[in-house]
Amino acid sequence: MDNNRFKAPIWHSAWQTIESNHYNNAYNINNDGSKNNLYIIAGAFGNDWSNREKSRAPRMPRGTTDLQNFQDNNIHVPEWTWKVAVITNSVDADITTETTKTYAYLTPNIPEPHEANENDPWPQDGVEHPFKAFLNLSTRGNIMTPQDWRKPSTWQLTVAELQNILNAHWYYEDFEFDFLSELDDNLVNNLTQQLNRT
Repeated sequence: MDNNRFKAPIWHSAWQTIESNHYNNAYNINNDGSKNNLYIIAGAFGNDWSNREKSRAPRMPRGTTDLQNFQDNNIHVPEWTWKVAVITNSVDADITTETTKTYAYLTPNIPEPHEANENDPWPQDGVEHPFKAFLNLSTRGNIMTPQDWRKPSTWQLTVAELQNILNAHWYYEDFEFDFLSELDDNLVNNLTQQLNRT
Protein backbone atom coordinates (compact mmCIF):
# COMPACT_ATOMS: atom_id res chain seq x y z
CA MET A 1 0.00 0.00 0.00
CA ASP A 2 1.14 3.56 -0.35
CA ASN A 3 2.05 5.63 2.68
CA ASN A 4 -0.50 8.46 2.37
CA ARG A 5 -3.80 7.68 4.12
CA PHE A 6 -6.12 10.67 4.21
CA LYS A 7 -9.11 10.58 6.54
CA ALA A 8 -11.42 13.17 4.97
CA PRO A 9 -12.53 12.50 1.37
CA ILE A 10 -10.81 15.61 0.01
CA TRP A 11 -7.46 14.29 1.28
CA HIS A 12 -7.85 10.67 0.17
CA SER A 13 -4.79 9.18 -1.44
CA ALA A 14 -5.19 7.54 -4.83
CA TRP A 15 -4.68 4.10 -3.25
CA GLN A 16 -7.34 4.68 -0.63
CA THR A 17 -9.79 5.74 -3.32
CA ILE A 18 -8.93 2.67 -5.38
CA GLU A 19 -9.61 0.47 -2.34
CA SER A 20 -12.91 2.24 -1.72
CA ASN A 21 -13.98 1.83 -5.35
CA HIS A 22 -13.29 -1.89 -5.26
CA TYR A 23 -15.12 -2.25 -1.96
CA ASN A 24 -18.14 -0.52 -3.50
CA ASN A 25 -17.93 -2.71 -6.62
CA ALA A 26 -18.00 -5.79 -4.43
CA TYR A 27 -21.11 -4.75 -2.51
CA ASN A 28 -23.14 -2.91 -5.14
CA ILE A 29 -26.29 -4.60 -6.43
CA ASN A 30 -26.70 -4.48 -10.22
CA ASN A 31 -30.02 -3.64 -11.89
CA ASP A 32 -30.83 -7.34 -12.34
CA GLY A 33 -30.21 -8.06 -8.64
CA SER A 34 -26.83 -9.68 -9.21
CA LYS A 35 -23.57 -8.76 -7.53
CA ASN A 36 -20.22 -8.14 -9.12
CA ASN A 37 -17.41 -10.64 -8.77
CA LEU A 38 -13.89 -9.30 -8.13
CA TYR A 39 -10.57 -11.02 -8.71
CA ILE A 40 -7.72 -8.98 -7.22
CA ILE A 41 -3.97 -9.53 -7.43
CA ALA A 42 -1.61 -7.09 -5.71
CA GLY A 43 2.03 -6.79 -4.85
CA ALA A 44 5.09 -4.58 -4.73
CA PHE A 45 8.57 -4.34 -6.16
CA GLY A 46 11.81 -2.52 -5.49
CA ASN A 47 13.32 -1.77 -2.09
CA ASP A 48 14.24 1.57 -0.55
CA TRP A 49 15.55 1.81 3.03
CA SER A 50 16.34 5.52 2.79
CA ASN A 51 14.71 7.72 5.42
CA ARG A 52 12.03 10.04 4.10
CA GLU A 53 9.31 12.40 5.17
CA LYS A 54 6.22 10.61 6.46
CA SER A 55 3.90 12.86 4.50
CA ARG A 56 3.60 16.31 3.03
CA ALA A 57 -0.17 16.10 2.71
CA PRO A 58 -2.46 18.35 4.76
CA ARG A 59 -3.75 16.98 8.07
CA MET A 60 -1.20 14.18 8.15
CA PRO A 61 1.55 13.60 10.76
CA ARG A 62 4.87 15.21 9.98
CA GLY A 63 8.33 13.92 10.65
CA THR A 64 10.83 11.56 9.08
CA THR A 65 10.68 7.80 8.97
CA ASP A 66 13.59 5.85 10.46
CA LEU A 67 13.95 2.65 8.49
CA GLN A 68 17.15 1.38 10.11
CA ASN A 69 15.21 -1.22 12.10
CA PHE A 70 13.63 -2.48 8.89
CA GLN A 71 17.04 -2.75 7.26
CA ASP A 72 18.57 -4.49 10.30
CA ASN A 73 15.83 -7.13 10.06
CA ASN A 74 15.94 -7.32 6.25
CA ILE A 75 12.36 -6.11 5.91
CA HIS A 76 11.96 -4.56 2.49
CA VAL A 77 10.23 -1.23 1.98
CA PRO A 78 8.78 -1.29 -1.54
CA GLU A 79 9.49 1.46 -4.02
CA TRP A 80 6.28 0.70 -5.92
CA THR A 81 2.96 -0.97 -5.12
CA TRP A 82 0.65 -2.41 -7.78
CA LYS A 83 -2.78 -3.94 -8.18
CA VAL A 84 -4.79 -5.71 -10.88
CA ALA A 85 -8.56 -6.03 -10.54
CA VAL A 86 -10.80 -8.09 -12.81
CA ILE A 87 -14.49 -7.34 -12.28
CA THR A 88 -17.34 -9.36 -13.77
CA ASN A 89 -20.94 -8.14 -13.57
CA SER A 90 -22.17 -11.32 -11.88
CA VAL A 91 -20.74 -13.99 -9.61
CA ASP A 92 -21.77 -16.63 -12.17
CA ALA A 93 -20.87 -14.64 -15.29
CA ASP A 94 -18.48 -16.06 -17.85
CA ILE A 95 -15.47 -13.85 -18.44
CA THR A 96 -16.12 -12.07 -21.73
CA THR A 97 -15.43 -8.59 -23.05
CA GLU A 98 -19.10 -7.75 -22.43
CA THR A 99 -19.22 -8.90 -18.80
CA THR A 100 -15.70 -8.07 -17.66
CA LYS A 101 -13.63 -4.97 -16.94
CA THR A 102 -9.98 -4.88 -15.95
CA TYR A 103 -8.13 -2.25 -13.93
CA ALA A 104 -4.42 -1.91 -13.19
CA TYR A 105 -2.63 0.58 -10.95
CA LEU A 106 0.97 1.32 -10.04
CA THR A 107 1.79 3.81 -7.26
CA PRO A 108 5.17 5.03 -5.95
CA ASN A 109 5.75 4.58 -2.23
CA ILE A 110 6.65 8.23 -1.65
CA PRO A 111 4.92 11.23 -0.09
CA GLU A 112 3.46 13.99 -2.19
CA PRO A 113 6.30 16.06 -3.66
CA HIS A 114 5.19 19.41 -2.21
CA GLU A 115 3.23 20.79 0.70
CA ALA A 116 1.13 22.80 -1.78
CA ASN A 117 1.17 25.88 0.45
CA GLU A 118 2.90 29.26 0.39
CA ASN A 119 6.10 27.77 1.85
CA ASP A 120 6.30 24.86 -0.62
CA PRO A 121 3.97 25.60 -3.55
CA TRP A 122 3.09 23.09 -6.23
CA PRO A 123 5.04 24.15 -9.36
CA GLN A 124 3.04 25.93 -12.05
CA ASP A 125 4.29 23.47 -14.67
CA GLY A 126 3.51 20.51 -12.42
CA VAL A 127 5.82 17.73 -11.24
CA GLU A 128 7.30 15.04 -13.42
CA HIS A 129 5.20 11.89 -13.45
CA PRO A 130 7.07 9.06 -11.68
CA PHE A 131 5.99 6.75 -14.52
CA LYS A 132 8.67 8.41 -16.63
CA ALA A 133 11.10 6.04 -14.91
CA PHE A 134 9.67 3.36 -17.17
CA LEU A 135 10.56 3.72 -20.83
CA ASN A 136 7.22 2.58 -22.25
CA LEU A 137 5.32 5.11 -20.10
CA SER A 138 7.67 8.04 -20.70
CA THR A 139 4.99 9.99 -22.59
CA ARG A 140 2.91 10.65 -19.46
CA GLY A 141 2.53 14.37 -18.86
CA ASN A 142 3.39 16.20 -15.67
CA ILE A 143 1.08 15.98 -12.65
CA MET A 144 -0.33 19.48 -12.46
CA THR A 145 -1.97 19.68 -9.00
CA PRO A 146 -2.00 17.89 -5.62
CA GLN A 147 -5.56 16.78 -6.45
CA ASP A 148 -4.26 15.13 -9.62
CA TRP A 149 -1.60 13.33 -7.55
CA ARG A 150 -4.41 11.81 -5.46
CA LYS A 151 -6.56 10.67 -8.41
CA PRO A 152 -6.58 6.93 -9.20
CA SER A 153 -6.51 7.75 -12.92
CA THR A 154 -3.06 9.33 -12.50
CA TRP A 155 -1.68 5.93 -11.50
CA GLN A 156 -3.76 3.80 -13.86
CA LEU A 157 -2.35 1.83 -16.77
CA THR A 158 -3.35 -1.22 -18.77
CA VAL A 159 -2.78 -4.72 -17.43
CA ALA A 160 -0.41 -5.30 -20.34
CA GLU A 161 1.66 -2.21 -19.45
CA LEU A 162 1.87 -3.26 -15.80
CA GLN A 163 2.81 -6.80 -16.77
CA ASN A 164 5.68 -5.52 -18.93
CA ILE A 165 6.98 -3.33 -16.09
CA LEU A 166 6.83 -6.15 -13.56
CA ASN A 167 8.62 -8.58 -15.84
CA ALA A 168 11.35 -6.00 -16.48
CA HIS A 169 11.87 -5.26 -12.76
CA TRP A 170 11.14 -8.57 -11.04
CA TYR A 171 13.71 -10.22 -8.76
CA TYR A 172 13.60 -13.76 -10.12
CA GLU A 173 14.76 -14.50 -13.64
CA ASP A 174 12.88 -17.81 -13.84
CA PHE A 175 9.48 -16.21 -13.12
CA GLU A 176 7.31 -14.21 -15.49
CA PHE A 177 4.01 -12.45 -14.85
CA ASP A 178 1.29 -13.57 -17.24
CA PHE A 179 -2.04 -12.21 -16.02
CA LEU A 180 -5.23 -13.95 -17.21
CA SER A 181 -3.14 -16.67 -18.85
CA GLU A 182 -5.87 -19.30 -18.45
CA LEU A 183 -8.20 -17.43 -20.79
CA ASP A 184 -8.45 -17.56 -24.57
CA ASP A 185 -5.63 -15.56 -26.23
CA ASN A 186 -7.97 -13.20 -28.07
CA LEU A 187 -9.88 -12.47 -24.86
CA VAL A 188 -6.64 -11.93 -22.94
CA ASN A 189 -5.41 -9.47 -25.58
CA ASN A 190 -8.64 -7.51 -25.31
CA LEU A 191 -8.86 -7.45 -21.53
CA THR A 192 -5.20 -6.62 -20.90
CA GLN A 193 -5.42 -3.62 -23.26
CA GLN A 194 -8.49 -2.12 -21.56
CA LEU A 195 -8.20 1.24 -19.83
CA ASN A 196 -11.42 1.62 -17.85
CA ARG A 197 -11.04 4.97 -16.11
CA THR A 198 -12.02 5.27 -12.45
